[in-house]
Amino acid sequence: DAVALAKLGDPSGVEVLRASIRAGDALEVAGDFVAIGQKSFLPELLPMLDHRDEGKRVLAAEAILLLLESGK
Repeated sequence: DAVALAKLGDPSGVEVLRASIRAGDALEVAGDFVAIGQKSFLPELLPMLDHRDEGKRVLAAEAILLLLESGK
């Protein structure tokens, strides 16, 4: 589980999340970046704001806002 590993400081699973985002978030992992809770993942989500699917754009925007509010 990429989220559990990242929370423990092991970023090895994060590449799977990044690959999903690059592929248009096929695995719907935007929320996983929020669950990890690090603002350093904001750049990973920014391309999703330009996704052709409005729902994906909304999820990305919500995820970005949550990360910004998290304070980490």
